Amino acid sequence: MTHAPLGSLNFLGGVGTEINAVNYVSPRSWLATFHFVLGFFIFVG
Repeated sequence: MTHAPLGSLNFLGGVGTEINAVNYVSPRSWLATFHFVLGFFIFVG
């Protein structure tokens, strides 16, 4: 449950602020999304 809100905030903030830095936003957004999905499934499961 702790990873879900942090992951969502990190995903939204990362994509919103680093959308111009294509070379850096891709891995960061992927990592944040992975953490959010992982935490979400752990919370649901």
